[in-house]
Amino acid sequence: MKSQIAAAMAISIALVRAAVGAEDPASASGDLSFSIHPKLPPFFYQISLERPPNAPMVVRIGIRGGPKGYKPQTLEPWTIREKVIETIDLNFDGYKDIRIVEDVGNHGDEIFACWLYDPGRKTFVPAPDFAGIDEVDTQEGTLIDYNSGGVAYWNAAVYRLRNGRPELIREVVTAYAEDVRDVVPASYPDGTVVRITRLYRNGHLARTFYSRRFPEFSDQPPE
Repeated sequence: MKSQIAAAMAISIALVRAAVGAEDPASASGDLSFSIHPKLPPFFYQISLERPPNAPMVVRIGIRGGPKGYKPQTLEPWTIREKVIETIDLNFDGYKDIRIVEDVGNHGDEIFACWLYDPGRKTFVPAPDFAGIDEVDTQEGTLIDYNSGGVAYWNAAVYRLRNGRPELIREVVTAYAEDVRDVVPASYPDGTVVRITRLYRNGHLARTFYSRRFPEFSDQPPE
């Protein structure tokens, strides 16, 4: 009877541990997981922060798991705003890459530390060229960087990959007419919010267009 009770208690304990993840090494160590491809096993990561006296904070991101042959990595961004990894396919190769928010500008613009996954080498490679990318348009195959500079100042830079790196193809800017007189004529009075579109070809400016941002109410700030 005692042996049956002991066996029942052991089963109950095992079930409780399984429910809270105590039997999962990743859960037990406090690691978080992320996936980058349906056919690859998940990766696990931990973010540690060290604050040495009279020295900048040290950030380390330890990554393990993944496919067979992946060697654990320690990534070291210069700082971090949120202790979480975001997965996003930045280079349209079907494998999600990873990034963290490294800094935020005065107007909410995010700067990222990015690492692209290299399936051939089975490793994450630093990708500073993607640090400002806010949005990935999978339908158009473009990358977009948004920036805000206040009430009337806003711009969106659109990139397309060329040889694996973002290349600027289009830029849309809003500004006050008096600040862009090299583009906008005097017929646009000071205080008018204008939209300027620049098209690029092979990395060089090809054409420039401009118009009133708000034709009916030109003194209103952009949305």
